[in-house]
Amino acid sequence: MAYFEKKTGGTRLPRRNDISPLDLKDILPEVCFVVPIFNDAGVFYDAIVKLEGTKISTYYGEFTGKSIFGHSSPIVGERIFEAVKKVLDSKAAVVAKTGSKSRQQQRVRIKTLYTPMAEDGVNIDQIFVHARVFGQFDRAP
Repeated sequence: MAYFEKKTGGTRLPRRNDISPLDLKDILPEVCFVVPIFNDAGVFYDAIVKLEGTKISTYYGEFTGKSIFGHSSPIVGERIFEAVKKVLDSKAAVVAKTGSKSRQQQRVRIKTLYTPMAEDGVNIDQIFVHARVFGQFDRAP
C-alpha cells in the first residue's frame, strides 16, 4: 500500500503506468491484474485475469485472458469475485486470507492484497492483486 501511496501522493487511485516492474521485481511472480466486467446496467458480474505471475499460475494454473470462474474449484472464483466486489464497493484496497490445497495437494495459506486501479485516477478499471502463498510450515502474517 505504501508503494501506491508514494506513487500517487494518496490523492488518486494508481494507474497502470504508476507501476514499475523494476520496483516490484521481488514480488512479480506473485502478482496478477484482474479486470472487472460489468453488464449493460453497470453491475459487476465477472472478472478476467489480464496478467498472471509465474507463482500464481503454478498454484492456480494458467488463467491469463480467462474468467475468474474458469478454475476447476468454483470456490476460487467466488473468493476472487467477493474480494473484487468489496474493492469496487469500497473503492479501497482489500486483504483476504484463506487456506487451501495446491494442485499438488499441499496444504497452504494464502494472503492476498487487492488494490484498485484507475487509468483516470477515479473509476476502477482493473485490480492489482498480490497473492502470497505460504506452505504448510510457513506462517502467514
